[in-house]
This record gives sequence, C-alpha cells and structure tokens, in this order.
Amino acid sequence: MPRTRRSLVAAALVLGLAAALAGCDAEPAEPPSAPPTSPAPPIFASDEEALAAAEDAYAAYAAVDAEISAKGGADRAGLSEVVGPPFLEELNSDYDEMARLGYRATGAVELRSIRLVEYVATADPEIIRAYACIGVGETRIFDSRGTDVTPDDRKADVAVILEFGASEDQVRLVRSEAWDGDTFCQ
Repeated sequence: MPRTRRSLVAAALVLGLAAALAGCDAEPAEPPSAPPTSPAPPIFASDEEALAAAEDAYAAYAAVDAEISAKGGADRAGLSEVVGPPFLEELNSDYDEMARLGYRATGAVELRSIRLVEYVATADPEIIRAYACIGVGETRIFDSRGTDVTPDDRKADVAVILEFGASEDQVRLVRSEAWDGDTFCQ
C-alpha cells in the first residue's frame, strides 16, 4: 500500500502542477484594446463664436420665413436648410394654416438683441441656447382680399428663447418659444 499511496500522492502533485502550469500554457491574452478615441473638438472655439453663428443662422431663417410668408406659406423652398426638427414641423403646420386662411405677410422680423444662455459642445448636434428680442412691428398680415388683419394690440417686440442645433456644416434653428418671464426686450 505504501507504494500505491506514494503513487497517488505523486499523481495528485503532477495533476496539481499541470493545472497550475495550464494557465501559463493557455492562449495568449488578447492585446489590450485601443484607448477610446477622444471626442471631436467643439465646433466653436468660444461662446462668442457660437453666439455669432446663432445670429447668422437666425438671420438666414428670418429671410426664408419672410419669403415663405409673402407667398402665403405656399413655397417653402430652403426652409429645411435653416430650420430643423422639431421646429420645422411646427412651422410647416403654421404655414399650412396661413395658406388655408389665405393670409400673406409683408416685412420681415428683425433680431434686435441676442444673449447666450448656454453652448453645449458635448451634444450631437451641439446646442446653442439664447434669449432674443425679435422685432415684429414692421410686419403686416393681409387676408386674401388684401385687408390688413394684423392684430392692433400686437407688441412691436417679442421676447423669445431660441435653440440652435450645430453640426460641422450648418447651424439650424430647432426651437423658438415665447418667453413668459420678465422681458429682456428693452
């Protein structure tokens, strides 16, 4: 029996050593994956650049809006180049209503002032939010008979909060909402 016992102990040691060395003989570990790529640099180098781009984008929108409104909401060429969702859907609905009523507008809105709320460079698309004072006093609305139907009590300036989506190749207006708080149109 002693020999059998010695054989069993030797066999156990060999198996234990084989098991311990198996880790050494295993397939080589996968090389570490490449470090994650760093995010793309922001489109704008500063808040001032982002705000200037928002001003330009609003001016482009105002020009397109004036053309569409002058035609009674019918020809919307260029709208999707200056406006993005969800504001695009809202505007299309407004232009549909304008066409249904037979209204058209003259004049253009004017960006009187704009102030940056925030520039979010980590979003995709990047986001620019701003408070703005929009001059609407020079615009007039006419019905299909040519009668001026512009509300008499309409304010000349409207405070709004604007949001723009910015990508490498464009900045588009994606939200415009009337501001209910204290006005910053002064």
